[in-house]
Amino acid sequence: MNIRGQLRRLIERAAHRKRLSLVEEVQKYKQSHLLLDEVGGAFPINVSVIIPTFYEEKEELSGYRYEVMRQELSVLGQLITKGVIDEIIIVDGSRTTRGDPDEKLLRQIITSAYRIIPLFHDQVDLLNKFQVLKDRAKLGICDFVFKVIHQLDENIIKTSKGTTKG
Repeated sequence: MNIRGQLRRLIERAAHRKRLSLVEEVQKYKQSHLLLDEVGGAFPINVSVIIPTFYEEKEELSGYRYEVMRQELSVLGQLITKGVIDEIIIVDGSRTTRGDPDEKLLRQIITSAYRIIPLFHDQVDLLNKFQVLKDRAKLGICDFVFKVIHQLDENIIKTSKGTTKG
């Protein structure tokens, strides 16, 4: 192995040790600090990672951008397993050529998340196994570690304009 290769491996190992150290530091911080709500109740710190996505051309569904997203989901899934982060939220803004919401990218990301993030996989499998949980999920009562939202969702648009019907 040449000197460059040895140096690269040395740097990679040092970066890996630093990441592990940071993970441990965040875990300890989250466990030792509680937040108070408006009535004085204590609750743990929750960390959410929000990733905005969109595509303009159908070719973007496969290739480099999609591979980067899959790799990020893999790393974030590990951080969820370790308790560093609590949820991943994907906010997509993809549209068809007519300007309608296009959910193809979200579908691919959800499929990847199901395969890559063990806790999300387990949550979905539980829903499929127990009808009561499935019914709760349909009502929006279940809390998943992986969530997706489309920016052009009519409910989001209505809520942001204050025109919800109730």
